[in-house]
Amino acid sequence: MLEKSRGEEMLKPAQSLPQIRPEEILSCRYLRLSQSNIDTLLELCKESGIYIDIHPHMKESDINVSTVLSTNPSRTF
Repeated sequence: MLEKSRGEEMLKPAQSLPQIRPEEILSCRYLRLSQSNIDTLLELCKESGIYIDIHPHMKESDINVSTVLSTNPSRTF
């Protein structure tokens, strides 16, 4: 009986997952992301044409002062 219910579950169509927007996840301050997750999200942003200079998960040593003080607008979170 247990095998029958498992077989039926496998035949059900998979539910679609919500579209993930990497810039939203990267800008979320309460998430604790590993460095590999941050790198992956930054890469996904670049692939979608979004270039992020500053985000909440950056280390202080990674922040470029000239970028922060620049008069050119850039995408920051």
